[in-house]
Amino acid sequence: MDTIDRLFHDLRLYFVYRPDEEQFQKRDDWRSHAGKIDTPWYNDCDGFALTAADEAIARGIDPARVRVALCLTEVGQRCASPPPFDHMVCLIDGEADGPTLALDCRQRAVVTWDRLGYEWHSSMRLSERGTWRSMGLGDPVSAPVEIARPVAPVPPVAILESQALKGG
Repeated sequence: MDTIDRLFHDLRLYFVYRPDEEQFQKRDDWRSHAGKIDTPWYNDCDGFALTAADEAIARGIDPARVRVALCLTEVGQRCASPPPFDHMVCLIDGEADGPTLALDCRQRAVVTWDRLGYEWHSSMRLSERGTWRSMGLGDPVSAPVEIARPVAPVPPVAILESQALKGG
């Protein structure tokens, strides 16, 4: 088993999905559990992705190859306002034109990023923390994009209630 497959196995072994609202009483909380994955750990997709990225670097993978990416899944709900995403994944770029691999808490194994069927929004290399870049299939990393911490998608009922209160 190679380093990336072993990492994914180790991450999934004790990972328990728990939404940020339930665990941290806030809509979003981005935190890594690197160094603490040998016992049950609780988080959602962003915690899984950030932990995977930090653990990959701790296991010797070049930080310039490691990214976290924001995307919209096939079942995702668009945010009421940009940026439109509902999921985060850890991406590890291949060496010497090798494929980009995705460590995704929704998957049972490591897969190439282009097989996921997600609509990719932006990514941040761990060697450039804080710099987000836009993404697209065929254009993995392009011009920088400003992104604030994400806001959870607004349920359609909440949008309708808000519009009704405003008289809309």
